[in-house]
Amino acid sequence: MKNWYRLVLELVRHTPTYSPPVASRSFAYLGIASFEAIATGSQDLKSLAGQVHGLTPVPAREAGKTYDESVVLNAAISFAAQNFFTHTGPTGQRALAAMEKKMREKVIAGVAADVATRSEAHGKAVAEHILAWSMDDGGAKIENGRIVMEKPAISGRNDEGISYFMNANRALQAILNPNDIALEDIEAAVPIRGDLIARVKGKAAKFDRATDKLDMTAPFVVTLSSGIVVDFQSAHLDPHAGLLVSSQPVTVKGKDSTLVAKSMKITDKGRVIAFNGDVQVVISPAAFQSTNNKGE
Repeated sequence: MKNWYRLVLELVRHTPTYSPPVASRSFAYLGIASFEAIATGSQDLKSLAGQVHGLTPVPAREAGKTYDESVVLNAAISFAAQNFFTHTGPTGQRALAAMEKKMREKVIAGVAADVATRSEAHGKAVAEHILAWSMDDGGAKIENGRIVMEKPAISGRNDEGISYFMNANRALQAILNPNDIALEDIEAAVPIRGDLIARVKGKAAKFDRATDKLDMTAPFVVTLSSGIVVDFQSAHLDPHAGLLVSSQPVTVKGKDSTLVAKSMKITDKGRVIAFNGDVQVVISPAAFQSTNNKGE
């Protein structure tokens, strides 16, 4: 538990939207989830249900079944922490995943498989109950089954040490599927390769936290640091595969030329670009004029 709280402290420091009130709220619910998970198996601990406003009894353990307390506690705090920090940056997400893997391996070592499975399921069920309760405290805004996060921001550096960021006016996370996140009014700066940076500005997107895939669902503009501007209607982005696909018309504008096509596919992290469907290129005469023959 100490390791989890150390990580949470670091996440609070590096998650832009975590103001002191937001952090305090998360710490409170993490503590309650942990306490309730252990209290279900203790005769000495009394549940907080009925003592704190609105909390109903958490799921009970199966009578006569064996549970491992360390596995129960780790499952509860792991699930709660990952849900309270869904909008931390990629570095924070990797830290959460690494902690979950490390602590799970540690607590289930030597525990019978059926006991471990039962204990993890119970810890998660308790955490889910606490998270559902937290939705009614006024600190979480809900719209159409989604948790609303105001002005989320993600920033960091890629493997080459180049900075990137993504900001949005709002992020709406599905309660039933926390990996499903809708983004509104997006601005981002994404390194392509070397010193080539793509600046993105769009109205709407859907982000899959489990795969890091991004679907731009409304028209958006990409401006490259080289001066090229690309207008998209929509696109699918898979950053791990280095893939961007748009099945709708695109317009590419350079200094002296314009290209239009019905679809576009970028592979190999931007090294290969293919245009398809009524491809047209308009080149300004100025592009053919050298310094010596201008005006002749």
